[in-house]
Amino acid sequence: MYKFAAASADESIVFGSARPGYTDRQVAQWVEFMRDRDIQRVCCLLSASQLNRYSDLPSIY
Repeated sequence: MYKFAAASADESIVFGSARPGYTDRQVAQWVEFMRDRDIQRVCCLLSASQLNRYSDLPSIY
């Protein structure tokens, strides 16, 4: 789900993921998915134009 995977086969710290959907519910589900996997930090690589579709995604992370 969310294309969530380790950055490489032997990686235990860095993971990648697809962005959440645009609705508040989809964002909440994405955050819950990450919390369930004990993800503690998110590095958002979305462009400003991509972030415009969210209310305040970096704060939510």
